[in-house]
Amino acid sequence: MINKWNTKKSKSAYDQITLIPSLTKEYPWLKDCDSCALRNSIFNLEDAYKGFYKGKGYPKFKSKDKYNSYKTTNNKSTYKGKKYNSIKLDLENKTITLPKLKEVKIRGYRNLNKIIGIIKSAVIEMKR
Repeated sequence: MINKWNTKKSKSAYDQITLIPSLTKEYPWLKDCDSCALRNSIFNLEDAYKGFYKGKGYPKFKSKDKYNSYKTTNNKSTYKGKKYNSIKLDLENKTITLPKLKEVKIRGYRNLNKIIGIIKSAVIEMKR
């Protein structure tokens, strides 16, 4: 039997993303985080290795304990004429609704009256 990890050719980020469902069965703790965050971490890993092979130095791996942040993307969909977003911002109550985390208080947003533009992604950081 051939091991899916021991191949002579490195897998692209898109090939690795297709492995996420099987990895969540093998490692159930992966279901605790947002699927978009998992995909973004794979793209970050690919960018780090591309930089390494271009001579920009070794990748800097971040500790789970030291860096408490992650990036997620806004998934948009339409169902029965209604538009849905995975990230919703409520400026009146100063909250943001995120996948898996639900409602989280926000602070430090510049314009508290309205948003000009669309939300494409969000970086969530836990302050201690």
